[in-house]
Amino acid sequence: MLYGVVCTIAEDRYRCKLPATKAGGSLTIMPSSALPQQKLLLELIVLSGDIGITRDLTGTVLGRTLEECRAAGWIELQQVNPNLRAASITRAGRALVSLK
Repeated sequence: MLYGVVCTIAEDRYRCKLPATKAGGSLTIMPSSALPQQKLLLELIVLSGDIGITRDLTGTVLGRTLEECRAAGWIELQQVNPNLRAASITRAGRALVSLK
């Protein structure tokens, strides 16, 4: 505990409880660095705009990287239709790419 803040790790994110407030605030801290394949994917999305994913990528490097970036809050995945998902960059992802 540091200055009354208690943090735990859950689902690749740090969950922190702030000192007691009327609202009982909490804070999610995202990882500040990305792996090379994650940075490459983020840069591709920034340069290309949204990218489409047309098939199931379960068990592939690209599939894992997409899920890791989504879990970190760097991208959003939206189902466009039953056969197509779109990946788009978030503010956090754009900020990470611009830190080069």
